[in-house]
Amino acid sequence: MIVTKANIDQFITTERSVGNIARVLGAIAKAYIPPVVNDSHTNFLWCNTNKHLVVRPIILTYGKALTVSYHPGHLHIHFEVEASESHEHMILLKGNSMSYLQNRAVQILCKLGLDGDEFLKHIEFRYPDLNDINGKIIRLDKTYISEFSNIRTEANNTLTSYVVNNKLVAELPRVWPYNFDTGIVCNLKNDITQYAGYAPADEAVCNVPYFYNSFYKDGKQIVANNPLEHGEWLTSDWKGAILPVNSFETTELFLENAYAFIENSSKEFLDN
Repeated sequence: MIVTKANIDQFITTERSVGNIARVLGAIAKAYIPPVVNDSHTNFLWCNTNKHLVVRPIILTYGKALTVSYHPGHLHIHFEVEASESHEHMILLKGNSMSYLQNRAVQILCKLGLDGDEFLKHIEFRYPDLNDINGKIIRLDKTYISEFSNIRTEANNTLTSYVVNNKLVAELPRVWPYNFDTGIVCNLKNDITQYAGYAPADEAVCNVPYFYNSFYKDGKQIVANNPLEHGEWLTSDWKGAILPVNSFETTELFLENAYAFIENSSKEFLDN
């Protein structure tokens, strides 16, 4: 995709709208998966093969695992029970409202033996103005949905390659419902914790989509001094390195340079 203001604005709207629906999945995970301290039970996997977001397995009262997935490109949410061939547990988003989505989810969860209303307590949309237009879930351009899927897939590949090539111990890249970023957490030498990934545009760090790389020691953010060929170090409120999409003429170049950005901005901490 050519990086113009018009394209980026449309892409930001698309990503935020997808993120709103993903928050329904996050609320389901928060309601029915035993909590952990860092809230990682609420995050998702972006599946490179099926191009969908999927929550961690939810164990039903009768012992089988439930997975819930959202397919932005196909406009539906699946509820799949382990070893079941039933296809009735699906929510079609096209032509329906956010209220319909939530009410239908309650019905399905009740059928599966869960307290269907419980997840509603955890829903909080970051961009509620992007939920419905004229009573229907906002209809998104397929071009930008395809770009969203491609960026999330390449973010997975970039972060996984970084972990493997540097022999680090980290979980596969996960998507966090609050910021809707695709990220990894790595424990480096000298008690340094690394958070790296791809993030949508936000008000706190960067007003366009970007890759980020940040480091913590003793609970405080730290930065390196090495110059970066692409990207920059931020040292004010949020500290770390960022690679904004508008540093390049196309998103293809943005993605091609993401691995080198993560590697170069990590170098000082990897070498210690």
